[in-house]
Amino acid sequence: KNFDDEDSVDGNRPSSASSTSSKAPASSRRNVGMGTTRRLGSSSLGSKSSAAKEGAGAVDEEDFIKAFDDVPVVQIYSSRDLEESINKIREILSDDKHDWEQRLKKIRSLLLAGAAEYDNFFQHLRLLDGAFKLSAKDLRSQVVREACITLGHLSSVLGNKFDHGAEAIMPTIFNLIPNSAKIMATSGVVAVRLIIRHTHIPRLIPVITSNCTSKSVAVRRRCFEFLDLLLQEWQTHSLERHISVLAETIKKGIHDADSEARIEARNREAEHLYHTLESSYQKALQTHLKSSDSVVSLPQSDRSSSSSQESL
Repeated sequence: KNFDDEDSVDGNRPSSASSTSSKAPASSRRNVGMGTTRRLGSSSLGSKSSAAKEGAGAVDEEDFIKAFDDVPVVQIYSSRDLEESINKIREILSDDKHDWEQRLKKIRSLLLAGAAEYDNFFQHLRLLDGAFKLSAKDLRSQVVREACITLGHLSSVLGNKFDHGAEAIMPTIFNLIPNSAKIMATSGVVAVRLIIRHTHIPRLIPVITSNCTSKSVAVRRRCFEFLDLLLQEWQTHSLERHISVLAETIKKGIHDADSEARIEARNREAEHLYHTLESSYQKALQTHLKSSDSVVSLPQSDRSSSSSQESL
């Protein structure tokens, strides 16, 4: 089986003789996984208290980061070896009678072993989209938790190269947020937060903003938190094409029926968005926000200077 061929969608083509040529050096494989895990630790300081605030059964980013490398050690000897491992994982994750939890951990084991250093890894990964969705929808809380941990790990290791997987799985993860089981709801929240931190793909912005008008109060509140994180973590160029959508979302949030959602929108997003953008985009944002009372969320000094300029 060989996924290197562009037309090999189902993996039924014979493997080429050069499949082992993309094997990465052992030192490179180790750096891909462990280096990223250490870097994550420093980015999630203070996350432990968030789980305590959520209540019994809740998880946070620190819990996920600790679980990233709490998996069996494996070795990858060739592209063919990697291909066979992922095909077996996909087969088992497609059958709810199998041990999904261990298979999800096996994906993290492969990441730590340097799977991302192989040329055909990302083609294999795309074929797991359906399996990830199925795992995230499972009724067993431990399976959902492991699925979310694995998705967070993929994002943290692969960064923007996890763009397709992140976009495919994000709507399914959002469906976990209103779940009454704390472990499921918070697992979904942490997975989204990790994806926002590490996979800066503009296509994710509409997914988040569309959920800001969800019928679920829990989802709306979380969405404004996610937007706050996104505006802090992402570069300006990733936001500029979505300035209108972001501004409209902030306006809706400030008028949300839920008081906590209104607070999140008013106190965070507008100011962060304003300071993130270049002057020309700041003016565009002001134009959008001035059509409602949401202008009060902009920094006072900026509003004053803007008014002065307009009076000249």
